[in-house]
Amino acid sequence: MIKNSKEWATSRDLVRRNEVHGAEEWRIPTASLYEFNESKKHEHTSAATFEIEDPEGTILDSSGFSAENTILYRG
Repeated sequence: MIKNSKEWATSRDLVRRNEVHGAEEWRIPTASLYEFNESKKHEHTSAATFEIEDPEGTILDSSGFSAENTILYRG
């Protein structure tokens, strides 16, 4: 990876010799910004109602809920 980065920097004239310690250094960008011009957005909103008949009054009992702990709205 280091060899490839040095070759990349050399081909773009991003290599220099450090004045203090004399070592060869190359500049590699460490941050990139990506912008996407196209975006697709999907939104969905839904609502549902249902009506049941329970003549014996046992539907809530068999589902693990009890009528005392369940709020039913009539509308």
